[in-house]
Amino acid sequence: MKSAFSGFYSTPNESLRDIWLSDSTLFVFDTNCLLNLYRCEDHTREDILKVMKEISSRTWIPFQVGLEYQRKRRVVIEDSIASLKKIKNELQQIHSQNILSSGGVKKHLYNSLNDEISELQNQIKTPIEDYINTKITPRIESKQQISQHDFIRDEIDSIILDNVGSRPTQEKINSINTEGDQRYKNKIPPGFMDIKKSDSYFFSGVEIQAKYGDLYLWKEIIEKSKSDNIHNVIFICDDLKEDWWFIHDGKTHGALAALKTEICQKANVKNFKLISQLTFLHESKENLANIEIRESSLKEVEELSHISVENDEERYTWSNLIHDNYNKNFNDQLSFFKKLTSHRNNKTHQNPSALVLIQLADEALHESENKKHQGSSMLSDFYVFENELLSYIDLDVFSEFTKVLKLKISQMEACSEKLTSLIKQIQHTGFNDVPEIQDTIRELRVFNFLMDSLIEKGNEYLKYIL
Repeated sequence: MKSAFSGFYSTPNESLRDIWLSDSTLFVFDTNCLLNLYRCEDHTREDILKVMKEISSRTWIPFQVGLEYQRKRRVVIEDSIASLKKIKNELQQIHSQNILSSGGVKKHLYNSLNDEISELQNQIKTPIEDYINTKITPRIESKQQISQHDFIRDEIDSIILDNVGSRPTQEKINSINTEGDQRYKNKIPPGFMDIKKSDSYFFSGVEIQAKYGDLYLWKEIIEKSKSDNIHNVIFICDDLKEDWWFIHDGKTHGALAALKTEICQKANVKNFKLISQLTFLHESKENLANIEIRESSLKEVEELSHISVENDEERYTWSNLIHDNYNKNFNDQLSFFKKLTSHRNNKTHQNPSALVLIQLADEALHESENKKHQGSSMLSDFYVFENELLSYIDLDVFSEFTKVLKLKISQMEACSEKLTSLIKQIQHTGFNDVPEIQDTIRELRVFNFLMDSLIEKGNEYLKYIL
């Protein structure tokens, strides 16, 4: 039965080492794996390149991968520089911004607290600036050097050499497009999750349809694998969509059976493995002699790939990360304020007046109204420019972003209504539950923080079409 349904069988662990060491094994990298070399720290890049050099004689990339890499690498470099500059700015704001004002608190209400915070900011200014000068600025300068002379591409060139697929003709592309249209309708992998992409671009007079990019490279891999001396194919792929991987209950279990079946039947290969860049490093460490991979490198690649080793390569979406990080940051900040004020026994601080509560609530509500307006406007822009956006971001990213944005707008609306109702009770019947009002104000501020991050992320996406 195994010969008839080979696509449903995994490669035995005892055969893995033989496959890694075999001269008849072809290693293929996808675009994201190459672009990750620009996103990671120097030591992580060194570890990845070390393994790639070790298997360079058996490495090959499809023409489509090379083309996508060349088109996107400049954007990735500039994005990396922009991210580091943003981190630098955020660190500088820790000791320079007016924290009370940014938190929606009037300075005159907490004069002593403001003085304490200013003193603390003066104390931490030097270590923060030292950290920026020793840790952040050198990274920015390093990325800028890559922008001026791309030595990473030089390294990739020395590894890949001319082991690249042939440039396709327009006739070949048109044939794949026609086949892809039928495959996507029937959800035959790979690439059907890119069906909504509508843009195209030209290279050497050949028009390339973005939505068929995965299918182009897949066809190339199959053709390359038909060579008599190729018996095993290991495709290192950090595209984690469900038109490549079999994902069940949040866990990834390897390549879809349809992919394995197709390549094994058409190219007559014995083994096809689809692995992430993280798994690639783990397996290289286990199967190649004299290869050591730093734990910090594995950790960074894990984060780059959004894969959890403990959960068997479970994906973790960027929206979860934003939510967790901003909630943590807000709670840390709240804890910090509590520590500063814990020694104060002033009754006004423990039991704020109705006027103070109303003022704090009004400020939070006003900010929330602005954020909701910005969020709704951005949501509208995303739907208006959906086709253009899907040329640059994946459908699942688009869907996830709009889903989270709508959810946060709805949650902010509910929280605002609750706070408005509580304030009306104060105005009409006096104090009821002061802690509940304070908690609701804090909750609304958390939503404001979260909406800020979503708007910022949305602007990053929209800049591609501006």
